[in-house]
Amino acid sequence: MVEAEHLSARGCWTVFTNFLCSRKGTLLCAEMILCLVILIWFSLSTPAYSSLSVVEMILAEIFFVIYMCDLASKIQYWSWIDFFRTLIAATLYLITSIVVLVEGGNRSIIIAGVLGLIAVFLFGYDAFITYPSSIHLDSVFILLHRNLQGIKLLLKVIYQASFCHIGLVVSPVDSR
Repeated sequence: MVEAEHLSARGCWTVFTNFLCSRKGTLLCAEMILCLVILIWFSLSTPAYSSLSVVEMILAEIFFVIYMCDLASKIQYWSWIDFFRTLIAATLYLITSIVVLVEGGNRSIIIAGVLGLIAVFLFGYDAFITYPSSIHLDSVFILLHRNLQGIKLLLKVIYQASFCHIGLVVSPVDSR
């Protein structure tokens, strides 16, 4: 019985260390540590901006456990969820850091603002590598091209309908 528990703990530790050595595991661990450091610096000066760091640190821990337990492969649209988490985190850290650095203040809030800008790059890189690879860039361009053709056709119909409504009929101009 004791041997089975020992192997189970060893197996869990192996899964943890293997995931921690992966690129996603390293990024999530760096996000947790950076959020903790930013939280400490914000807490030294003003607790007003510390909620962002608390929320992002907790989300990074939850996502770390989900990835480590390989639950991400079982959840539909997981890559989109992770992509939007990192994109929103980068945006919120950018806004918060700019506000903090513009307001100024004591040294600890300036350090927290600079660390927030570093967090923007970290979360931005995570969003970049997390972007779902199931959608290829070619298919996005084809979809965009089709939508632009549809919008162009719609504008042409509206343009012609508006001139026909007021009695003006415009013939196409010959461009020779």
